[in-house]
Amino acid sequence: MLNVYPLKPIVTSNPQLPLLYDNHPESIDFISACLTPSEMSGLLDKGAVFDSIIFLNGEGQELLPRVSPRDSTEDEAFFPRTQVLSMNYVDENSISILHSTLLDLRMRGFYCEGG
Repeated sequence: MLNVYPLKPIVTSNPQLPLLYDNHPESIDFISACLTPSEMSGLLDKGAVFDSIIFLNGEGQELLPRVSPRDSTEDEAFFPRTQVLSMNYVDENSISILHSTLLDLRMRGFYCEGG
């Protein structure tokens, strides 16, 4: 059985990012939080479904085929929107960049799916 989990995770092993990101008001509004690649894998094993996923600095990219299989015959609208993003430092500006990226992923999904 799944407990509460973020619908729009940031996949990273950086221990500093969750300290700033997870309790930020916009992160809470987006239902977003940081997950390590192993936490993400565990949630996928339990059947978790995500809306959008940011893979930070390439971490967790091995999970991409599990969240968005390219050989699937299903409509892409059923898969989470994904983004690989590189970020060398963690500060308030990087949190804003992550929130903007999540918003952009949401808007692309809205317009691609016919609004």
